[in-house]
Amino acid sequence: MKRFILYLFMSIFLSSCVSIDYQRSFFDPGDIEERRYLQSRTFDTTDSSKVFRSTVATLQDTGHTIIKTDKKLGLITARGSSKTKSEEDDLDVVVSVIKDKDKMVVRISSSLSINPFRSSIYYQDFFKKLSQSLFLDSNGI
Repeated sequence: MKRFILYLFMSIFLSSCVSIDYQRSFFDPGDIEERRYLQSRTFDTTDSSKVFRSTVATLQDTGHTIIKTDKKLGLITARGSSKTKSEEDDLDVVVSVIKDKDKMVVRISSSLSINPFRSSIYYQDFFKKLSQSLFLDSNGI
């Protein structure tokens, strides 16, 4: 019995000595800035309606299903699939179109379940297609 109590005491003592790195368990401010840079693009236009329409069209062209739009708030909610994962998972997407002085800012935020989706290829591909759509739309092509 004494041995059992000794083992129990030692295991509790040793497990209490484990330190938790709280800095790594929370978001690093650099990570947030990097994610914001990755998820946002600025376009030199003041036509919020054109940017909104092009964003919806780009989402649909990339295989997303539009769930809800609110043009007044500049919000688009969509669902698609992640093609960069080994399994096809549903990807929830929220896009905000924000007017900022003489330009428009588009920010797309994606998540798999509750985890943020961090594939830079996904975001770069989306903004490349959105830029092309806005260019074609503004030139009447």
